Formats: sequence, C-alpha cells, structure tokens
Amino acid sequence: MCTIAAAMLTGACSSESISGDEPAVPSADSVEARFTLTVSGPAAAVASVSRAPGYLGPDYDRGEGYENYIEIENRDFAFYFFGEDNRYITSLKVTSLLPTSGTATSKTYTVLGSMDASVVDRPVKIVALANWGGQDVYPEEPADIDELSKVMYSFDASRMNLSPDNRIPLFGVTNLFPRLQFDALDMADAGTIHLLRAFAKVEIMTDEEELGTIESVVLNRHNSKGYMAPRNVYLQSDYVHGNYDSDYVAEPNIPENAETVEPLTFIEVDGRHIAYIPEFRNIGKPADQRASMSIKFTGSNVIYPLEFKYYLSPSRPVFDVLRNNWYRYIVKRNIEDIDNELKVVVQVVPYHELELTPDFGLIIGRGLIPIYNDLGVIVYYYDSENGKYYRDAMGTEEAEAPYPGFTNDPIRGWIIVRDDNGGFLYYFDDKNNKWYNRDFEEIDNPVVDSDLTVDPVTGWSIVKITDGGSECTVLYDATANRYYTADTRTLVYTHPNGRFCYSKSDGSWCYLNGATCTSPIPASDAKNDIVNTTWIVVRDKDSEPIYFVDGNNDKWYEIINRREIANPVPTDGRIMKDPVRDWSIVRDLNGRFLYYSDSGGVHYDINRNRIN
Repeated sequence: MCTIAAAMLTGACSSESISGDEPAVPSADSVEARFTLTVSGPAAAVASVSRAPGYLGPDYDRGEGYENYIEIENRDFAFYFFGEDNRYITSLKVTSLLPTSGTATSKTYTVLGSMDASVVDRPVKIVALANWGGQDVYPEEPADIDELSKVMYSFDASRMNLSPDNRIPLFGVTNLFPRLQFDALDMADAGTIHLLRAFAKVEIMTDEEELGTIESVVLNRHNSKGYMAPRNVYLQSDYVHGNYDSDYVAEPNIPENAETVEPLTFIEVDGRHIAYIPEFRNIGKPADQRASMSIKFTGSNVIYPLEFKYYLSPSRPVFDVLRNNWYRYIVKRNIEDIDNELKVVVQVVPYHELELTPDFGLIIGRGLIPIYNDLGVIVYYYDSENGKYYRDAMGTEEAEAPYPGFTNDPIRGWIIVRDDNGGFLYYFDDKNNKWYNRDFEEIDNPVVDSDLTVDPVTGWSIVKITDGGSECTVLYDATANRYYTADTRTLVYTHPNGRFCYSKSDGSWCYLNGATCTSPIPASDAKNDIVNTTWIVVRDKDSEPIYFVDGNNDKWYEIINRREIANPVPTDGRIMKDPVRDWSIVRDLNGRFLYYSDSGGVHYDINRNRIN
C-alpha cells in the first residue's frame, strides 16, 4: 500500500502505510475568526407622543420589514481590519455561513472565516460593511477607513421599495482592540459591531383620532446619490454614545452635485406614508433650498407644506436629515376648517443598530448554541467547550452528531462523509486537507486504507497502480483522464522512463514512493523530448508545454500522461504554429482551424495539401 504523507510532503511505497505522528499545528500565517450577524426584528407599535430623549428607552426603534435585511446568500458584505492609524491591514476571508433563524427579515448568521496572522498581537479595529451591491463594489484592499467613506450609491424612487434585491447599505466599526482575544478554539472575540443604515427613514401619519386620511406625500428636494459610509467615523464611540439625543452621527456625508428638485413620492404602508432617503443638509441654507414635503388629504385640493424642523422647539427649528434616523411626523388638521395650518408633532427616533456579535449565536441554557435546520427548527444544541451536541438546551441528553440533514458540520464547516445508507464515516477539512473522526480527532487519510471505490470529496475513482514494484493508491478523474495523489490530490505525471511522479510543494519532483526524480516536463528551452528524441515539444503562446508531436509519423501525445491522442490542431487554439514545419496556423474566432500558411504566403489544409 502506498500513501503520501501530507505533513512531510513526501511519500514512501512499501507494505506499510505512513501515518502522521506529529500533532496538528495551527497555520502560522493565518488565524480564525467567528462572528454572529444578528439583525433585529420589528418593534411593537408605539404611542403618538412628542419627541423626548429616552422615549423608547435603550432599545430605540428596531426597524421593520426589509430595513434590517442583509443579503447573506450572495455574500454582499465585507470585513476589514485596520490599525490604530486607520490604515488597512487585512480582510476576513469568509469560509462558512450558517443561518440560525428561519425568517427572511430577522436572521442571525454564524460567520466563520480566516484572516492574515498579522492582526495578532497588535492594535486593530474591525470595519463591517453590508448591502453595498455585491463583492465588486467593496474595495479589495482599501488604503484606510476614509476610502470607504468615499464609495457612493445612486438613488431614485425605486430604492425606497425595500426587498431582498433592494437593500439599505450598512456600515459599522469597532473601537480599538489593544489585541484580539482568542478562545479555546483559536477563534477571535470581536465584541459587538453596531451597523448604521445609510438611509434615513421619514414617516408621515395622521393622529389616530383624525378622520381625514392622507392621500399623498411628496418630498420636494433630496439627494440623488449618497455615500455608503459616514465620514470622520473611525471608532464605534464616534457614533454610539448611549444617549438617545445624540446618537448616531452628527454630520451628513453628502457627495458634490447631488441635490435634485425632482419630486419624490412617499410609499404607503399600512396607512402610513414612508420614504427611505439619503442624508440631506438643511442647516445653514435659505428656506427655499432646504428639503421639504407636501401633503395632500383625501377629498381636499389643499397642499400642506411640511418642513424638517422641530415644530415644538422654536430654539432648534431646523435639522439635517441624517443616516440611521427615523423622522416620524404625526399631523392633525381640523376637518371643518381644512384651510387651517397643520398641527405637527415631530419625533426623531434613532434606529436601533444592527448587531454583529462574536458568539456562535443565541446563547441558551448553560451557553449552548442552537443549531437550526433549513426550516428554522432547532435540531440540537452545540457546546463549543467540548465539541458535543445535545438534544436539550441544558445539555443533559447527548445527541449523535452530526445531524443527518447536514452535508457540512454546522460549526466548523467540515465536509461530512457518509456511507451509502447515510451513516456517518468521518469529517474532511477541505481547507487544510485533514480528516477527523466523530470526536473531532485527526485521523489518517481514510481514502487510502478503506474499501471505498470513489473519493467522497471529488467523486474521482480510487484505483491501485503499480509503480517501481509497489502498489500505490491514487485517484483517477475519468473525465479528464488524469491521476492524482490520494491524500493531497496532486496531479500525477508519467515520467519519460515510464514511472509515475508528482511535484512537491517546494517545486521538486519525486516518484510515488517518495524517491527523488527529475522533472517530467520539458525544460523551457527544450525542442525535443529527452527520451523520445523524435518527439517535438508543442508550446502555447506563453511557452508552456502542452503536447508532444512525433515529427516522423505525425502522432500526438499528452504532455501529462504521454498517451497518444487524436490530432488536436483542428480545435485547440493554443497551438499557434505547425511544430514540425513552423507554419503559421490561421483560425476563426472560435479557435477552429482554417488553414496553414508558410513564410511565402502559401496556404495548406489540415493534411498539409496545398490550397488556393
């Protein structure tokens, strides 16, 4: 039996298998992180009262509908690590997502990922972004936090109809960590990250005893674009003050030339008229340049003006429209005298921030984490301290793990390998190419020493081949006609001497039994194969060898396994010239062969017969 020890990156063919005796060591260049994205659900109805600090207490308003929605499935989010100087360090590479709630607008997700180990033992802060419009919108390596505050979005009326495809951009940053703390599972604990919505919410409603109903509300001036993130916000304490009257940001972040007087009609939701709009600056502007609204009641032709000002606070009459605030207007008019001025109560309510917490999820009982299935039903509870699963929240009834409905371990993301009846066999960590038993203890690669005929990870056949007098286990991809090593899935080449070999991580070559060998790939300046001297090396435009051709009898061979194949010239656009005669090959736009052309401009067909 032949195995290749991944830890040693070598192999040895013999009658005995090589087993890894060394304990698993965490990677030196990366560390793991875990966050939970908790999106708040809708709040109960609130009474119609005048604006007063602390009105909703510490909870503020928790949002409704898709105000809290984060696009998780398509990974519309990003995590960055910045230093004390706000300069970029690295990003979180998300490897696994696990929803732990069953509704579309109030979800909690476990996010597992890794980041460069450069974040360890140094002051860092974490920036979280979401709903910016897809991965191509997020800067790959932003120079600093200020760069994020310059990313713009376009705005029109369609953006107010919130949905899974029409989301509010979110931004959040932690305070500075002198150093990240890691738990027993080598996971970083990042505290709670408060996310701010880029939009403000404006809501117009009548007094609950008012007999007249609002027919329409129109915003007369707004911004047609905005910035995804606030400016001059470098710490969570810059916008989370724990004070109802001063959260969240005090200054709007507005692009140049953004204002428009195009009317914007509010949407109607359950008798209320609502608009989700970008920030707008009103303070310091003449009245005719401020944003304002116009209200029309059913059965009346009178248009009532409504301003962004505190109607009951003459000393603070005008305010800016700021992100993550809810501007709630309660209006009343006298039905018998409809021409009278409206009576207005304005209530400015900070949205409750969206939270990203470092735990696995909702902590229940003694600290167990509920694991949900796709229907949002808790199927068991996980104990992060001992790695076991339980059927009850108190951890008294241990459950068989993993739950049959999962294809991956819901905590670690490892692939669950099962038998034909769905029974558990072992875990496979495809990131680190390691195998584990039911107790999460590392084991030797079971593919090599099992009776399996198919690799459970790739679907390739598990076959035995003889090399150097020893029988070795390899994987065979029948579709591509390729062999791979059984443990590391490294491509296997046929050496010119007929032996099988592969390239190690350091670029050197060895046979399947681990003995050193020369490279089976022709040197960069080689014209012919070193063994079959009549074989000419065929290269692509980048000088990479792709085929051999026997110049004596016009037979073709693969560069990897040296097996004879049909002439690839008609369809393989990588072949630029006839390797025997050095004629140019003319192809159509699909890479299909048209004709040969020699240096004198004479043309030939695929059989090298001269044509016009």
